[in-house]
Amino acid sequence: MLSVLLELYDRRRILRESKCNEPDPYHEEMQPVNWFGLLNLGYQSEEVHEPLRDGDWNFEGKPWRLLRPGQLNE
Repeated sequence: MLSVLLELYDRRRILRESKCNEPDPYHEEMQPVNWFGLLNLGYQSEEVHEPLRDGDWNFEGKPWRLLRPGQLNE
């Protein structure tokens, strides 16, 4: 039981301390991002119910979550 609590505490610490820069939407190269870092920047995680489609790129898919800029929950 103690090892499970320590693991959860460690995961919580990683989540709270994660940092990253906001990605540049006009940058044409791949950019590393950190999901928890974006959440710490104020992005909101939303569930996706329908597939996302882009007709210009002939691309579609259904991610399990989507991050959108939002307000920090304090």
